[in-house]
Amino acid sequence: MKTPKRVHYFGKTKTEGSKEMKDLLGGKGANLAEMTAIGLPVPPGFTIDTKSCADYNEMGGMLPAGLMDEVKKNMGSVEQEIGKRFGAEDDPLLVSVRSGAAVSMPGMMDTVLNLGLTDQAVEGLARISGNRRFALDAYRRLINMFGDVVMGVHHEKFEAEFDRVKAEFGVVLDTELNESGLEKLIEAYKSVYRQGTGEEFPQDPYLQLEKSIEAVFKSWNIPRAVRYRQINEITGLLGTAVNVQTMVFGNMGQDSGTGVAFTRNPSTGLNEFYGEFLVNAQGEDVVAGIRTPQPVEEMVTWRPDIHAQLLEIKQILENHYLSHPIQPTEGALEVFNWLRRQDIKIALTTGFYRKVCNIILHRLGWDAGLDEHYLGGADSIIQLSLTPDETDKGRPHPDMIWKAMEMLDVADAGQVIKVGDTPSDLQAGRAAGCGLTLGVTNGTHTHQELAAHPNDGLLPSMKAFVSFL
Repeated sequence: MKTPKRVHYFGKTKTEGSKEMKDLLGGKGANLAEMTAIGLPVPPGFTIDTKSCADYNEMGGMLPAGLMDEVKKNMGSVEQEIGKRFGAEDDPLLVSVRSGAAVSMPGMMDTVLNLGLTDQAVEGLARISGNRRFALDAYRRLINMFGDVVMGVHHEKFEAEFDRVKAEFGVVLDTELNESGLEKLIEAYKSVYRQGTGEEFPQDPYLQLEKSIEAVFKSWNIPRAVRYRQINEITGLLGTAVNVQTMVFGNMGQDSGTGVAFTRNPSTGLNEFYGEFLVNAQGEDVVAGIRTPQPVEEMVTWRPDIHAQLLEIKQILENHYLSHPIQPTEGALEVFNWLRRQDIKIALTTGFYRKVCNIILHRLGWDAGLDEHYLGGADSIIQLSLTPDETDKGRPHPDMIWKAMEMLDVADAGQVIKVGDTPSDLQAGRAAGCGLTLGVTNGTHTHQELAAHPNDGLLPSMKAFVSFL
């Protein structure tokens, strides 16, 4: 019997996935493969597929036979491409480990960075980088994240030691702690780890990796993740994938950094490079709120070369996805047909600006019957399309809803039902005074994210709209 392929590589030498493989590789894995395939500078790595997660759980928490052998084989491909060995004592290759299901959901395992560092490897990293403080900082982060995320040692216990050591060395900020302080902190972290797990912090990089893979698979069935799938009627998924990727360090000094960015403003859809970054930091620092990030437009004064490269990448992504096949939101057409039978007008107010909106409408066939003002008749799929560049302000402001009402001869906002899948949709509906403002949780934002904003109901999908009414 042929052994099934479980690990899928992405790198310059080969890419064994694509955006169409989201069910098998998860959202992150499929998009990492896609971005690699179109030539973006994605650090190489590999994705362990969702079927392996299903098999792990079906076998009562046992890794499938041969999985770690396949992992080691793919790690060898990463080593060849990078020119470093995983966890080596002289010039170590380090990796990150992330979960990634086909549908984004809370409760899954958080990221582990700097995996592969050991007592010996940290000295090699210090020598090869010429920056001992950076190497020690990376190691203390690993012990903390691995202990917390993989082994279940509460983060607060590590944080308490960090506060104690900073006070002892008379500093306030994490970045102010010197090498001696970090050495002391690492020993304190190891003690916290030992007390919390009953064992020493693992010095075998592959043992670190194996435990991390298992932790990702286990996170699929923790109560919070299971309950989230029940509430949102998410069914038919095999499990979560595991993404193992070469580390790129943003905390090597004042000429490196980390951040998150979008090719467009995610709230308004305007064609502007949008995001934020931190200098001399790792990714966890952005989401943890420890330091205040800078808006990405300020990057041009810090590293204009990197800013220019990111703008090039933005354009490559834009051009690539302009030709990307588009699927309508599940249940949307059925709801549209029902609304038309009730003689209810449908206006699409989107965050995309007009050029992109027209491409989407045309590919879906929803532009049929629309005139030059994007108004349609009773038999059109929709009766109006409106974009933020056609009003003074886009979402979360109410301007698009009010203009849509004007164009469709609707005088009372209380007769309007606003449905959307983003916080800005909910905010716009409330600001406009709509009779109902409803969120759909199988789109761009989770139930938890939308529940944080005032609403009149959260639907698991568009299919639930009719029964809700």
